[in-house]
Amino acid sequence: MKEPGMRSGVWFCYIDTNAFLHYQMFAEIEWCEELDVDSVVLVVCPAVVRELDKKKLDPDSRIREQARRVISKLSRIGKPNEQCEIKSHVQLLLLSREPKIDWGLEGLSPDILDDRIIASILTEKDAQGFGLVITGDLGLRLKAQAKGIPWHTLSDNLLLSIAKSHLELENDRLKERLSRLENRLPELKLFLQSDANNETMARFTLKKPPPLTQSDIETEISQIRKQCAFVPSAGPSDAAAFFLKGYFGISQADADVYNKEVEAYLAQMPEYLKKKWAYEELLSRLIKLSFVLANEGNEPADDIDIFLYFPDGFKLYGKDGFPKGPAPPEKPSPPKSMIEKFQDIGKYSISDLIRPFPSLMAGNNLRRDTPKGPFIKKTNSYEVKYSVPKLKHGMETDLDPVYAIFPSIDDARSFHISYSIIAGNVPDEIKGELHIILNA
Repeated sequence: MKEPGMRSGVWFCYIDTNAFLHYQMFAEIEWCEELDVDSVVLVVCPAVVRELDKKKLDPDSRIREQARRVISKLSRIGKPNEQCEIKSHVQLLLLSREPKIDWGLEGLSPDILDDRIIASILTEKDAQGFGLVITGDLGLRLKAQAKGIPWHTLSDNLLLSIAKSHLELENDRLKERLSRLENRLPELKLFLQSDANNETMARFTLKKPPPLTQSDIETEISQIRKQCAFVPSAGPSDAAAFFLKGYFGISQADADVYNKEVEAYLAQMPEYLKKKWAYEELLSRLIKLSFVLANEGNEPADDIDIFLYFPDGFKLYGKDGFPKGPAPPEKPSPPKSMIEKFQDIGKYSISDLIRPFPSLMAGNNLRRDTPKGPFIKKTNSYEVKYSVPKLKHGMETDLDPVYAIFPSIDDARSFHISYSIIAGNVPDEIKGELHIILNA
């Protein structure tokens, strides 16, 4: 950008550090043509020289080498506080004089490089005349404008195109290769299974069941008594019916035996109903945690071990160790006629008779890639392990659930589960957390 009217006279151009580092060598630029002026003096402030010296140790080799070339060129051409000719109508002035201004009055800081460049222009302007800043930095441009100092940003065609060093090229190749390898790795993630979709958070609501009263027990037993009541049919009305009664009818003696069995059955119901309510109360403070392992990467995962770490505050069970509900008393069967007994025998098929022996009906259906677990280990809290032999890319597999039972609903608290996943063909351990939110 050029200020209007920049034509005649000698212009003192204060070059900032970045203009030295990111553009062509200062001695090679056609300054009069670039600035559209008659004559140019390139001024280098002491603060810029110090900054260039620091850049000789920059981690970026391109910046480091350019800074060294610029410093070398300045040393060969320039002399302190003297104008030295670079080419026709272009001279170099290396300032060794530090700026002398009232920093507070000017609103500048001696600790800021941009401010020191502005300060040098303000210090030298009376002796030099026209001064402007060569910079592409917005901050320095704004400060120059605030002080009424014109500025110029070098043309894009003067930007350096510095080739990367051999080490940088090698690093780029290694990064690209690493990226390709990482893209080919499995990407394993663990989720909580829900009805809608898989998430890293699940919500549960616990609700106490209503208490079981004696009246509830009596009402339940009364209903069961009505359901079990049996009254034999009336006797035969003719000779033929009397003859068939032995096949179709039920004697009063059989009915009496059944009714006694019903009374014995009902006598066991109060204790069973109490145990049943106690089991329902236990289930009211239980949450079922189902997990899904997903492979979102581009390669199958092999030999996967999943470790989950639970806090204390509840008991944890797998499906095998889960508390079972009470078995109800054996309900008596109503008496049957002789013909009904014969009909029952006809209901059974060969498959019914061999059902207790499944190996006779089917071969071994166990899959080698079926997940194994949960293996629950009691520590101060609980550690749970699953093993998955193989999981194809883009696929997921369900893991058998675990069940957490709290001592009481009042003791139930939200918690999180930490986990780690180790796979045979994944170099790093995968870690994460799943969050359980309880609404009691």
